[in-house]
Parts: sequence; C-alpha cells; structure tokens
Amino acid sequence: MSKVGVVVGGGLLGLEAANALKQAGLDTHVVEFAPQLMAVQLDQAGGTVLKDKIEDLGVTVHTQKATQTIEAGDTCRYKMVFADGTALETDMILFSAGIRPSDQLGRKSALTLGERGGIVIDNHCLTSDPNIYAVGECALWDNKIFGLVAPGYTMARTAVSHLTGGDAEFAGADMSTKLKLMGVEVGSIGDAHERTEGALSYTYLNQPEGVYKKLVVDSEQKYILGAVLVGDTSDYDTLLQYALNNIELPEHPESLILPSSDAAPALGADALPDTRLYARA
Repeated sequence: MSKVGVVVGGGLLGLEAANALKQAGLDTHVVEFAPQLMAVQLDQAGGTVLKDKIEDLGVTVHTQKATQTIEAGDTCRYKMVFADGTALETDMILFSAGIRPSDQLGRKSALTLGERGGIVIDNHCLTSDPNIYAVGECALWDNKIFGLVAPGYTMARTAVSHLTGGDAEFAGADMSTKLKLMGVEVGSIGDAHERTEGALSYTYLNQPEGVYKKLVVDSEQKYILGAVLVGDTSDYDTLLQYALNNIELPEHPESLILPSSDAAPALGADALPDTRLYARA
C-alpha cells in the first residue's frame, strides 16, 4: 500500500493532483523545476506565500529540483535522484509537467509546425495550408500554446467566422484565473510579471495571515496591466473589470488592494507610557 506520493510539476494541475493525494491519506510532496510554484501565473513573492500556505496544510514543496533518475528505493518503492545530488523516496510518482501539443496529424500533412511543436496558425486560425484550420491545444498562435478551454472556443468562433465570410480575428486570450488550490485562494490577471515596458507595481503583504496582493499599472498609473492575489481574492472581480474594460484607475490605485484603514486606532498622548520620549523639532 502506498504511503508516500510525489507530484512532479507545481502548476495548476499539479497542485490539484497533490490535493487528491493528500486527501487519500498519503504523505504528499510536490517537486517543481522552477524556483517557485505556479511560475506562469504568479510572481516570485506570490509563489513564496503560496508555498508557505501549502506547506502549512501538510504538503512538502521542493522547488528548483530537476529529476535525473528514478531508481529502486530503500524505504519506498522508488527513489528520485535530483541533479543537485539530493534524493526523495516515494511509493507513487504522478507527472503533471505541462502540455505538449498533439500535432502528429499536422506533421503528416506537411503543415508548418513550431520549433517546439504545435501547428502554426494565423489570426484567422488558418494553417500554412489555406484549406486547413487548427484550433485548441494543437494550434500555435504567436508562438503560444493555450492550455485552457476558453481560448479554444474563441479560436473555433474565429474559424467559423472566416469560413462564413466574417471578419473576426483571433488576437490572443485572456489567461486571467481565479481558483482555490487546496483551499488557498489564488488569482492572476494579465501582466502579473511586470513585463510591459514602464510598468509599475503596488504590493501588499500580510505575512501572519498569508495574504499577498500585487497591482501592476502602466507608467502613468492610469490603467491596470495585471495583478496577483494569494490568500484573498475578494478584490479579483473588481480588478478584472478594470483590466478588461480599460477603466481609468482612481487617484490612489493602491486603495484597490489595501485593506480598509478604519480599524487603525489613533494613538493619543494618554496611551503613551510614563517613560515616553518626545521628539523635538
């Protein structure tokens, strides 16, 4: 009977799989090659807070680990040996290491493929053959593979529009997401990594409560470019509407992620100890 389980991959599906192993009563570990969990959706600080919260729930997280070999174990069925010389024994290994486009049909049809796979499409979802369309996870648009169902639906609508004489074009997809991972609230919107030129950010960290929020804005601080929320996604819907509808930000954008200050008491002179010190101008 398995007692220890390892999930290779610290993305969305990997963490969901880890939750399933934990619920099944296994001593659960997550092994991630990147320096943090959910590296696509979260920045480094958000990944750190998520790691801490997940480990508080009893799942051990190993980041920056590249599996070199899997051998027979000494105390468990298997032993995973990592590139840094460390090892981890486990009875079960579940791989959740991203998606790979199923492009075999395109290859057989001599369609243009991306360097790392995927059938290349244009803004109408047309392949290199003007009589063939591709949509979904097999399609490579702007050197991107979209691993969610919503972009696939948008691609399908675009292809139908083109087939019927419409002018719709595929211009990418909103990859914003809000979910609960092992009970931990996580949200990501737009440019969470501040990759837009001139981008600025506001951050809020409440370490005792395990809450991290980041708001990414343009250089003039007028519009939202992205956001990261870990531990509390109550602001997600509002921030998403600002981002999707290009709504101009309030005078103090940080107010959108900071908690209300109403609970902060004023400190009067009567609250100071008798040995209080005064500052002189």
